[in-house]
Amino acid sequence: MAHVTNFLATQAVSGTVTANAGTGTFGTNVAQIGGSAISTASAGVQKVGITGNSGAAFDCASTQNIPTAANMVIVGAEFNTTPTAITSGNSSPLQLDSAANLLVNVKAGAVNVSNFPATQTVSGASGAFVDGAIATIGTLADAAWSGSGNSSVIAALKAVYNKVAGTLTATLSGALPAGTNTIGNVNINTMSAGLNYTTGAIVPTISTTAYSAGQCIGGLQTISNFFRTSAQPSALVNGLSILWKGAETAPLTFYMFSKLPAATFTNQAVFPALGADAANLLAAPITITPSLMPGLTTNMGSVQLNISAVNNDSTLSTNLYVAIEVGAAVTPNGPNDLVFWLTGVRD
Repeated sequence: MAHVTNFLATQAVSGTVTANAGTGTFGTNVAQIGGSAISTASAGVQKVGITGNSGAAFDCASTQNIPTAANMVIVGAEFNTTPTAITSGNSSPLQLDSAANLLVNVKAGAVNVSNFPATQTVSGASGAFVDGAIATIGTLADAAWSGSGNSSVIAALKAVYNKVAGTLTATLSGALPAGTNTIGNVNINTMSAGLNYTTGAIVPTISTTAYSAGQCIGGLQTISNFFRTSAQPSALVNGLSILWKGAETAPLTFYMFSKLPAATFTNQAVFPALGADAANLLAAPITITPSLMPGLTTNMGSVQLNISAVNNDSTLSTNLYVAIEVGAAVTPNGPNDLVFWLTGVRD
């Protein structure tokens, strides 16, 4: 057993020492760990470095544009049914929703989204669009909308979301691509099979000198594209309407032919005998006597029809032929006073 007296505090000691007599102080070296000097942040303050389980440091300075540490501290987020209001200068964890999605709320400004997914949806509660802000959806690739029944490319779409009403108002800033689809109310002159159509306004050129009863007015009218193109162009005629814009009251008789007539129909000449052309009438001649529209200086008239019509030209076409006979003496006020149109359904 060694007996130690007045042991120096800085004396290095190895082995086992038992002090059982005398006086003195045992020294402890706090300037080293494992034989290596300890770093200090300031006088009397030890600097401590944090490393991961592989020995790599994962603390970084809280400043911009610094080298990334070998490992990083994982940032946590929590779910709160009712998040607490944060006081200025205080901190709080990132917030999740109940499905563990990170909550992000863009408070102001425009959102520019390129190649917007075809499956993207916007709901009133999702916050995907900011109330009152304009979001721009860029040009969509065809691939984003591929699939049966989907649209092709929409040039550019600007949308404003109204949070209160839960509505999304969209305005196209580019032209729609070429195609057969339509948007909104459409005034259609001719349509595909099985749909209603109208010929639109047909305005024969007439004279402003007196017509006598029994004369042809306007000559023969060839209405092209009346029938759809098929092996046997056909349609159903369900209405005929006329308009005398100058308030003329003379009745008019309409002759509708399925084949180009052999007879000559000359404006302001006596209406010719039909002869062989009578076999190509779609129906018996139709007479309409116009009446004055209340509060206007315009006379109108119309009839409902149910006539099955086909084209019988030697070379089948989509044409329908109409000749008009005036039923009483009349002097038109203008060369475009007479207007008529037909409605129907294409086979």
